[in-house]
Amino acid sequence: MRKAKKEINVVFLLDQTGSMFAIRDDTIGGFNSFLEEQQKSENEINFWMTLFNSAKIDKRYVKENINNVKSLNVQTYVPTNSTPLWDAIGNTMQEFSDEKDVMFIVLTDGEENSSTEFNSDTVNKMVEEKEKKFNWKFLYLGADIKDFANATKIGLKNVFTVNKNNMIQTFTSLNRSVNHYVSTGKIKYK
Repeated sequence: MRKAKKEINVVFLLDQTGSMFAIRDDTIGGFNSFLEEQQKSENEINFWMTLFNSAKIDKRYVKENINNVKSLNVQTYVPTNSTPLWDAIGNTMQEFSDEKDVMFIVLTDGEENSSTEFNSDTVNKMVEEKEKKFNWKFLYLGADIKDFANATKIGLKNVFTVNKNNMIQTFTSLNRSVNHYVSTGKIKYK
């Protein structure tokens, strides 16, 4: 007997700021392997993707079937400018009204330094509401110990430091985390 397909909602915020330029190729390769693995899933994955820097918050995909998501390349992932982390998170969360059971992933290597619309208190309240009312799970992957301060300012509990020099491993671990979320509804990152 075949298992019924589960509908999964995954939101992915990817830092596209200047500090990511040094690891651009690894980030592209890591994301593409993550995407390829998730496209093999027997579940129906609705995928949101926001790439962000101070010039633009690019909502690349909004509730797109993951099988329609395209790989990144050097033309579609161009790191530049500074880090409006609160604006990226806040703007992306505003896309949702009452979507339930969302896995919300943030991958950044920079500290918040250029938001103009949202502050940490506002984003913290939004995170709290989504967790309590709609069973959202947040996973924050930061490439520096100072990223813990960013994450705790907005109330995130699942915060992990990633090795900026091994983005392939970061995305491999992210695949395991998404697969674990799909099967258990819980966040685990290793």
